Amino acid sequence: MKKLFNAIQTAATTWIILMLGTPVAALACDVCEKNQPKALRGISHGTGPDSQWDMIIIAIAAVIVLLTLIWSVRYLVRPGETAPGHIKNIVVEK
Repeated sequence: MKKLFNAIQTAATTWIILMLGTPVAALACDVCEKNQPKALRGISHGTGPDSQWDMIIIAIAAVIVLLTLIWSVRYLVRPGETAPGHIKNIVVEK
């Protein structure tokens, strides 16, 4: 279990370093930046959301993605199965 945690920690640290090292300005061109609302300038290409409904849909999708990420990390670190015959023990013991 400790090896798995160390591997996850190393991968997360590498991802964070790569994301922090990427300049945000490189993600959108000047024309797209002018067409975006203030909240999204410099982040994405295209025209941006057309109405407030688009922003609500994006917010709901972001919440779903965040909850999914939290639950998957939780169940990866502490799955809660204690039965000795559970299939996860095949992976954990090797």
